[in-house]
Amino acid sequence: MESPRYYSHVLIIGSGLAGCSAALTLADQGCEVSLLTPLESLDGGNSERAQGGIVFSANREDQRALEKDMYIAGHRYNFGKAVRYLATQGGEAVQNMLVDRLHVPFDRNPELPDRWDFTLEGGHSAPRIVHCADYTGKAIMEALHVAVLQHPRVRVLAQRSAVDLITTEHHATIASYRYHLRNQCVGAYVLNNKTLQVEPHLADLTVLATGGVSAFHQLPLGHRYGHFHGPACGRADHQYGVRAIPSYCVVPPGSAPFSDYRSHARRRGSADQHEG
Repeated sequence: MESPRYYSHVLIIGSGLAGCSAALTLADQGCEVSLLTPLESLDGGNSERAQGGIVFSANREDQRALEKDMYIAGHRYNFGKAVRYLATQGGEAVQNMLVDRLHVPFDRNPELPDRWDFTLEGGHSAPRIVHCADYTGKAIMEALHVAVLQHPRVRVLAQRSAVDLITTEHHATIASYRYHLRNQCVGAYVLNNKTLQVEPHLADLTVLATGGVSAFHQLPLGHRYGHFHGPACGRADHQYGVRAIPSYCVVPPGSAPFSDYRSHARRRGSADQHEG
C-alpha cells in the first residue's frame, strides 16, 4: 500500500511550547500548518512538566539587568544576539501570546491584585518570574493545546516521528535542483508509529521544534519521548547550521544523582533553585 503524501504551508516537528506557539502564531497569520507529535495526543511532553515560572521583563531598565544576569549565568559563553533578543522581546512575547491570546491564569499579588505575583528564581537579580503556583508549564500547555486543537488551520498529526529531512540536494527528482547553489529543505520523511509506514510530508517551511537536549544526560530529565526525532536534527546540523551544544546547557538540580544513578525517585526537585 502506497504511503499517503501530505502538503502544508508549514511543517512543525515537535509539539511542546515552541512547536505549539509557532503553530498558533503562523496559523493566525493565515498559514496552513501541520504539527507532528510522537505521542497519541498533544498531552504528555516535557513542556508541561516545567514547575517554575516564566521570565516576564517589561521595562527597559529590567531588560538591561536581565541581559546582564544571562551573561553572568552563562559565564559569557552566550550568543550575544540571542541574549539581546530574549531580554528585549521575551516580555512582549509572553504578553501577546500567553496573556492576551491564551489568558493563562498567572498568579496575582495578594496585596496588589492588579499586578502579577513576580517571584525570584536562580540566576536572577530581581523578581521577574510570573507563575501558576508551581505547575506553570502545565497551565501554559493546557491553554495552548485548546487553542491549537480548535484552530481551523492547524492539523495535528499524532504518533508521527521525523526520520529524515527532505532536501533538494539529496531527494529532488529533477536534476536541475541538484545544481542549485543553496540546498533547500522541502519537508520531512515521517514514520507513522501506528501503521509503521514512512510518509513524505512536504512543506514550504519546516520548523524543528524537537527540543530533546535532556536525552543527552545520563539521567533523563523528562518524558521518554523528550528526544530528537530520529536523525533529522543531525542532518540539520550539517546542512543548515542548526546545532545543539550540550556542554553549555543548564542542567537542573533535579538531574543530580545520589547513590543509585538508576533511581529516578531520589533526585532533588527543581524547586531547590527557587526563592524560599
